[in-house]
Amino acid sequence: MEDVSKSEARENRILVNTEIEAHGKKPLIAYLLWFFLGNFGGHRFYFGKIGTASLQLFLAVAGYLTVWFFLGFLFLIPLWIWVIVDVFLINSMIRENHNQLERNVLATL
Repeated sequence: MEDVSKSEARENRILVNTEIEAHGKKPLIAYLLWFFLGNFGGHRFYFGKIGTASLQLFLAVAGYLTVWFFLGFLFLIPLWIWVIVDVFLINSMIRENHNQLERNVLATL
């Protein structure tokens, strides 16, 4: 009986790992999006965080359009701080995504 449960647990773990490998968010892509499109919320759109990504996009567009009047820095400075903090949060966003995938796979078993 114990061998069956260990075998079943091993099969479940393989299934979860396969699902994460196939559908999980990739760290390299997340960091590249952060580096090139971080001001526009690209990395947050990648993680499906549409609300905060849209806010970053709004801050960037409003900031860059009004920077000539020096009003834009009121939008850009908080955005830049937020984007710098996000580089440290990307790993937890990836972990959160992988944990969600694991819960979904285990719920279907």
